Amino acid sequence: MSSELLKRAAALLRPVPDFPIPDILYWDIAPVLRDHEVVAHLIDLMYERWKDEGINVVAGFDARGFIFGPLLAQRLGAAFEQIRKPGKLPGETISETYGLEYGTDEIEMIDDGFIAEKRVLLMDDLLATGGTAGAGAKLIKRLGGVVAGFTCVTELPELGGRAQLMDYPVYSLVSIIDGKAHVGVDYCVDLLTFSADESELLLVRRLDEPIGLAMPGGHIELEGLLAAGLRELEEETGCTVVPGSILFHSVLTELGRDPRGTKVSYVLLVIADTKNARGETGKTEIARFPREVGLPDRSLLVLGHGDAVHKIPDVLKSFGLAG
Repeated sequence: MSSELLKRAAALLRPVPDFPIPDILYWDIAPVLRDHEVVAHLIDLMYERWKDEGINVVAGFDARGFIFGPLLAQRLGAAFEQIRKPGKLPGETISETYGLEYGTDEIEMIDDGFIAEKRVLLMDDLLATGGTAGAGAKLIKRLGGVVAGFTCVTELPELGGRAQLMDYPVYSLVSIIDGKAHVGVDYCVDLLTFSADESELLLVRRLDEPIGLAMPGGHIELEGLLAAGLRELEEETGCTVVPGSILFHSVLTELGRDPRGTKVSYVLLVIADTKNARGETGKTEIARFPREVGLPDRSLLVLGHGDAVHKIPDVLKSFGLAG
């Protein structure tokens, strides 16, 4: 996915400090839109990702989703639907309120039965906190549609937007990490795993480079964050998650933390049945840390996992654990 045209798109994105309010760094897509070859390539990439997903409708967010959405809908042979700011749509509408980096807002859709039973792809230029996208997903479900996923040009993973879309596949083309635009970023999920009786933390001891302790986890494939986490935990440890016991923990975005490439990892805190946990032959061994022993030293953890593991006390109470 790191073609020259995609790299050109990343280079064209323009950072604008203190817009729309102080302390917000806004990534302006206007220079990208001025390059018709780049725009066509971005649509090509999104088409290739979603062409086999049975998309009936592309629903674009006001306003820049209205630029890319109709182009993608046309390629997919799908309808285009608007998700607008309040007071912009005629007739009967339904609305959802959502949070922003800098306040709250509201979006609306027409409520005329069109969305019912259709597979809908949500489309915007940017994924940041995920508030807008999450509200859009709620609207589609309220209208009787099925959310097939979310697609965008640019993603700010440090803001954790995918955590608002855990149930849905997310596809982005350019990732903003540490104030710079990157292409070819690998999105992963890692699992901070407690035993069902909450008596121990389960990690794995990696036998391949980088060698050391880590959370079980791996790549997010053509699936949502939640599905990826459940799959990776079962594949790597044989464990199954206790229903209803998953909490978003943090996002790992530090450049260079993984020698295998630029990776972003969503960390989920889970409770699982760990009695019969096993490692992957030749790749990992199970490492158990009872509560009375405490957490492993930060220096023993690789892939930047030390910071996430040592944040556990900060979230145990909200997870319903004693801490």
